Order: sequence, then structure tokens, then C-alpha cells
Amino acid sequence: MEALSLLKNLYESKIIGRVEYQVSVRFCKLFPEEDNRVILLLALVVHYQLKGNVCIRLDTLSSYVQPFDLIKNLDIKELAPLLENSEMVATNGELKPLVFEDNRLYLQKYWKYETELAGWILSRSERPVKKAPEEVQKVIEAFFEEEEDLNWQKVAVKLALMKDFAIISGGPGTGKTYTVDKIIEVFGKAGISRIALATPTGKAAQRLNDAVSKEGITAVTIHKLLGAKPDGSFLFGRENRIQYDAVIVDEVSMLDIRLWVQLIRALPESCKLIMLGDKDQLASVEAGSVLGDICESADNYFSDAVAEELEVPGKNEMAHLNDSIVLLKRSFRFDEQSGLKQLAETINRGDSKKCLELLSSSQYPDIQFLTPSNKVLTEILQKNIIQAYQEYAGKDPESQFKLFNEYRILCVTRKGEFGVERINQISEQGVRKLIGAKQTGWYTGRPVLFTKNDRSVNVRNGETGILHVIEGKEILVVEGDISRTIPVNRVQNYEPSFCMTVHKSQGSEYENVVLLLPNTINPVLTRELLYTAVTRARKSILVVGSETIFEEAVHQKIIRTSGLAKKLMN
Repeated sequence: MEALSLLKNLYESKIIGRVEYQVSVRFCKLFPEEDNRVILLLALVVHYQLKGNVCIRLDTLSSYVQPFDLIKNLDIKELAPLLENSEMVATNGELKPLVFEDNRLYLQKYWKYETELAGWILSRSERPVKKAPEEVQKVIEAFFEEEEDLNWQKVAVKLALMKDFAIISGGPGTGKTYTVDKIIEVFGKAGISRIALATPTGKAAQRLNDAVSKEGITAVTIHKLLGAKPDGSFLFGRENRIQYDAVIVDEVSMLDIRLWVQLIRALPESCKLIMLGDKDQLASVEAGSVLGDICESADNYFSDAVAEELEVPGKNEMAHLNDSIVLLKRSFRFDEQSGLKQLAETINRGDSKKCLELLSSSQYPDIQFLTPSNKVLTEILQKNIIQAYQEYAGKDPESQFKLFNEYRILCVTRKGEFGVERINQISEQGVRKLIGAKQTGWYTGRPVLFTKNDRSVNVRNGETGILHVIEGKEILVVEGDISRTIPVNRVQNYEPSFCMTVHKSQGSEYENVVLLLPNTINPVLTRELLYTAVTRARKSILVVGSETIFEEAVHQKIIRTSGLAKKLMN
């Protein structure tokens, strides 16, 4: 069967989507003599890039081909020479649709992203360290009390001053934000005055602003920092660098590889880049798991030269990239007996049996597990939606958002019995019935989630608003900046926000969390998702689902295919 007919059959059978189909057809027409197998591999690369992978690996092809019945019988041994001789495939950096390197197959654009990012990180990491002046060293020492154990926050502050590129990774409550605050103060003492703070989302930016109060420094989204345009391009880049001495970015686990590259392109050669995040959280929605790849071999050991300056253990051999990474280990939010802390750590280890033991133990009242039923769901909605609404509705905006975030229901999926759409629908029906409101239209205290960026009303996808009636007008007040108000008749893309997906909750924290698991296992339900959900909670979490589904999720780890970690080891 010729390639065009093959692609059409795959598309009409819903084996491939519109994007894979259109891209493959385009190159099929440009390369009419190409082997059908290469065309199918192109469709496969696009398919998995849309699922967050930077590339596919030929030696594990069998794990990728489930949607592609017609590739299941491919002889893997024949593919490497086939690709090496294909007119569509570059093997030495030529400008062609695909790149074949180290048994990995990339779209040209993503190979360039990965290669550029790896080169930049290695180049920055290998720059000589800059010893801090003695007076600045004294400032750092004054920030941290003498302790018997090594204080990794102090190490992180020192490293940020010594290196032009640093990664600081830590779990919930390990003091990343406090560390940012001290880094900024130390930078000021060292004459590094032009500092930018950025995060992937507006909500995370506001959280950072609430915690870090430095005159003249306000956290913004990375898109705003880089001057994002409506067409997806950016004002700042290689030809127009941002004018800062240091850029500090929080919640970097959410950054995809394209945004990482756009950021490094916009930095002046002399500008420091300090990145903070939790390497164990969910990876970015778009392609790449950059923070996880960078931290893959991190162990808090440094080359002897760097270790001497940091006053930490060293290794005789050069640590290369590890000289730029600090892992924060001590939790200041939870004590050792905290169920939340132990549950998060146990999920990370993949020990599902121990997780269920913790959740069922009366020793840890801050974590709980329930099997779903109509009664359980009714009680959850009554407490977390109806009673919560009665507490926050009618309050002033600042108090309202604080009370609104006391309780948060998180879902894994959008569809299904325990998906966002159904739970939001039931919740809104319950609130409308409570206050006697119509089944359509707006009402006081209605929470909504903005689902698209809208420059005309200054909101971004993922931000939350709550309705107020001000001087007889229905106005949405935006979380994180209560001075931002929007007439409801100008809001176009939104949905109720009584609950949200775990993905949407990244960058946020809530006092008490309920996690609703779906009835069936699916690719979205992973160890990283469970960890992210648990670490959104400050006081307690209730997990609702079947033990079997929970156990499978703990064992199902996200695998994002890329060559970045290997490139960084070279």
C-alpha cells in the first residue's frame, strides 16, 4: 500500500490524530519515493512528541507501537540502516525532517532544542567558580544558625553566588522559597542588582511574591519575562537579550524543553540562571522532562575544588554537572512523624504496599484512604464544596480566596465518574440549590478557572476567579491580584472551579486535599501524579479510590524519552 493511502487509513481508523496525519502527509508528498516504514516512523515520532517525548528509541520500539498495528511486524534490525540511508533523515546535522542519533529518532526541531540546551548547560556548568568576597561570606553565615547537620539551604545560597548556572531541587517544605529570599539578599550584597523572578504560571508567581518581599523585584510569568506574543513568538531571544544580572525561576519542573531553550537564548552571557523545583513532580505538559533529566545523577557530592569552597563532602573525580546542583533534603513543614511526608517519600520509592499501610494506619490522621461510594462522594461534596462555599461566599476578596483554598478536590482526569467535568457539574448544582440560584448564569461566590490565555482581559490559562457583586455589577476578582477585576460579560473561556485536575494544581498549595482516583488505570495516573497531588496538601489528604488502582498507579512511572541526560553525562 502506498504511503498516502496507508496514512489515510490510519487517520480514518483513529489510530493517528490530525496533527500526525497532516505532518506525515506533508513530508510524504515532499519525499514521494520514501519507504513506507520511514513515513510510519515519522508519524510515530510526532505521535509521541505530542505525548511529551522529545524522541523515540529504536531499541525499545515495541513499547511505542501499540497504536500502530501496521508497524508491529517491523524488523528492528532493518530500521537503523534504513534510516541512515533515508533522504528524510539527517545523521550528521543536515537540515532534514528527522534526525537519527544514538539509536534515537527525533523531529529536527526537537533534536536542535535538546542539543542546544545540553551544550549551554555543560558550557555554563564548566565555567570556573567565583569565590565570594569575605564580607559576603559573613552575610551568608549570619543567615543560618550553626547546626550539627549540614545545612543544604546554605550550600544552595553559596552555590548560586559561585556559579553562573545552578539547580536547586527539593520536595515540599524543604525551604526553596526561603532559599530564594536569601539568594536575592546575598546577590544584592555582592553587587548583583538587576534580578528577575519568574515562574511558569501566574498563580505560582503570586505565591512567590507573597513569600519574597524585595523592593523593586516582582515575580512574573516566564512568558511575560520573555515578552510572549499572541502568535507564539517572543520579543526576547538571541537578537534581543533581556537586561538582567541574574534570573531566578521557580517551579521549573513545569517547563518544557522549548521554553527552557527560549529562556537561555534570551540571557546575556554574563547573566546568572538559578532554577528551583521538585525533580519528582509531574513533568511539563509539553515535550521534555528537563529538570528530571538534569538531576538524574545528582547526589549532593561535588568536585574537590567546589566542595572545598562550599565546605561539603567532595569526590576526587570531577563531578561535572553535579557541581551545579543542590538537593534540599530537610523538610521544615513536616516533622518525621508526618503522614504526608512519609506518604510522599514512599510513593517516590514505588512501595505501594507500604503506602496503603500508611494510609490505613490510625497513627497518621493527616492521611486517609476511602473506597468510593455514593455516600462517600456525597459526604465529600457536602464538606469540601457546600460547607466551604458557605464559609467563603460573601467575604472580602482576600479572605474569600484564603478560605476557598482551605479545601480542594483534585481529579486525575477530565472525563468519567470521578472526572473534573462531572464533579464540577454536581458541585455547582448543589451550590445553586443551596442558595436558590437558577441552573444557569452567574451567582455570588461562583469560582471559575480560566481555560485560555486572554490578553484582552489580562488572564492566563489556569488562573482562578471568584464572582463578586460590586456596586450592582457582576465582577470576577482574579486570585493572586485582587486589583484585577473583570466584568463577567467579557469572560469567554472558563469553567467551574470547585475541583481541578492534578496537572492544573501544580504551583499551588491547599490546606486540605481530596484526591479522586478514576475507576480504571490509564496512562495519566502515575507515581509522579500521586506524588504531586500529595505534595499540594499542607495539612491533610484524603485519597478516594480502589486499592488496586492506587497500587498500579504507584508502580506506573512516567517515562519521557529524550537524550538530554546522556548528552549531559558526556
